[in-house]
Amino acid sequence: MGLSSHKAGRLEEAASVYQSILNHRPDHPQALHYMGSLALAAGQAGQAFGFLSRSIQLLPSDAGAHSDLGFAMHQLGHVEDAKSQFRRSIELDPNMAQPYCNLGVLLKGDNSLDEAAAQFRRALSIDPDFAQAHSNLAGVLVELGQAEDAINHCQKAVELAPEYAEAYCNLGAALKDLDRFEDAVDACRKAIQFDPNFVQAHANLGAVLQDLGDLEGAKKATDKALELDPGYAAAYYNLGNIRYIDGDLDGAVNALERAIELQQNFADAHLSLGRIHLRNGDLQKFWSIYALRWYSKNYRSFQRDFPLPKWDGSPLAGKSVLLWGEQGIGDELFFAGLVPEIAGAAARVVLETEPRLVPLFARSFPGVEVVARDFKTDLAFDFDAFDVQAPLGDLPRWLKTSFEGFEPLGSYLKADPNYTEQCRRRYQKMGDGPIIGISWSSKATKRVPLELWQPILAVPGVNFVSLQYGEHSAEIAKTENQFGVQIHVDAEVDPLTDMDGFAAQVAAMDIIVTIDNSTLAVAAGLNKPSFVLLPASVEWRYLEHEGKNPWHTTLHQFRQDTPGDWSGPVALLADAIKHFLDVNR
Repeated sequence: MGLSSHKAGRLEEAASVYQSILNHRPDHPQALHYMGSLALAAGQAGQAFGFLSRSIQLLPSDAGAHSDLGFAMHQLGHVEDAKSQFRRSIELDPNMAQPYCNLGVLLKGDNSLDEAAAQFRRALSIDPDFAQAHSNLAGVLVELGQAEDAINHCQKAVELAPEYAEAYCNLGAALKDLDRFEDAVDACRKAIQFDPNFVQAHANLGAVLQDLGDLEGAKKATDKALELDPGYAAAYYNLGNIRYIDGDLDGAVNALERAIELQQNFADAHLSLGRIHLRNGDLQKFWSIYALRWYSKNYRSFQRDFPLPKWDGSPLAGKSVLLWGEQGIGDELFFAGLVPEIAGAAARVVLETEPRLVPLFARSFPGVEVVARDFKTDLAFDFDAFDVQAPLGDLPRWLKTSFEGFEPLGSYLKADPNYTEQCRRRYQKMGDGPIIGISWSSKATKRVPLELWQPILAVPGVNFVSLQYGEHSAEIAKTENQFGVQIHVDAEVDPLTDMDGFAAQVAAMDIIVTIDNSTLAVAAGLNKPSFVLLPASVEWRYLEHEGKNPWHTTLHQFRQDTPGDWSGPVALLADAIKHFLDVNR
């Protein structure tokens, strides 16, 4: 009778029955177990621990009691003991889904993400309709950079439990990672609707609103998260980034340091703080912090696990070095500017890179062995032939230690000269005047729609060529009709599949006008005059030192003052192009 009342949600009635049993039989293991379960449901972990410990003493084979005791121990802060109880529960009954799910939660807390995902998947193999396991797996997949798969599990979770706030919160995080910001806002608001005191949902909402340029809304959501939990590190991280965009650097430092104080291994907070150190001119401090990037979900998937010591900046004379690219294709292009310095110091250099970059890098870096990256064939390398390895993102730490004597990267990419000339001849047929290549689309936080480009497209006496990758024919046609301008699209060049041909196309331009994307990385590597529109929250490599970009002398930067408002930077850039053309005619 007690158990049926318990399952029906009549908890007081169930407790009365269990207590009555214990009054007559104080050592009744099942009644002790069920009283422990009721105490857990009431948030009384200490009381639950007493009931469950006694139950297991009397009946050590009760898998459910071990699982519940593990939960109580977790609530009391005894994480390792909790893991042991969950594992014992699984040993006793491998076909019970809950302990796998509980163990996965603890493994996620240890940042053992792959192991946590495996536990959640085991739970789902036993119970495919286990909403909590779907949601928890989604949360891990977001951390692993697998947002699409995470969305599928979130959708399954809310299908099974339509008012499941945590699943909507995880859905919002996954949608944010895919730049689906409006959908992410909706998911976060759903989570808050079903649980108004859900701290993580308020914090996630603040982060998404920040991406949308709504700093006021982001601040309001972040403040609410901190009101609910003054010790929530992610909210302080959000607050630090908001203050940074607002220009309050001292306030940003305070918030980010508080986030790190609360969560010492908070990689993204460290990286944001490092950006401020760089802005203040402390290169060495920034590079030491940048080395922590592998602990961030935004970088974790790019890491290579080669059995070689990392280069520590020591002399490379007579040594063989394995370099490997990391992050996106634009990042690889940027960091490759330091490859010639390594090649000049070491006896042998092998560079593993994104397959599309192999022809361009092979031409640009004679003497360097350039190979295509393939995550499935790591063991194809003869590691005994190398002395050290280095991800490309580590090179500046050892080669650019101070702004004193800082040498710009210069022209380090070499486009195919014959194809460059072919492109040049094609574009010269458009008419007299300079050839300006333009690119405007990337991630939502960097994108500047063509409809906002009127001042730039109104520059007289020039010819515009699209350097934009992807399908944008409708947007181009609309812009041409709206502004009475022609934007030439070269169907013979595909920037998505042929980076070598694209580099030749960029090299054929007189000027490049772009946003922060791979077009800019190619143009900068070719040392072409480039005018770039940058968002308010600018990448660290575009932070200026003494009023200019220290990496590229031909780069002219125009940054937003206010998120979402491109009118000022666009107008200033248009005037700068006119001045540049007047001076260089």
